[in-house]
Amino acid sequence: MCKIVVDHHVNQSWPNQINILGVALKIVIAKIVVLIRANFKNVLITNVTAEN
Repeated sequence: MCKIVVDHHVNQSWPNQINILGVALKIVIAKIVVLIRANFKNVLITNVTAEN
């Protein structure tokens, strides 16, 4: 009886955990993309100014 309750609770909480993980992953990926773009722009700017 107790096991059934636990399994039911786990099944209920799994989608929420997956959603939270998905949101966290999206935030982390977005931050990484922003950082890479910022670094890439800085590299391009420094390369252009160095060549000139």
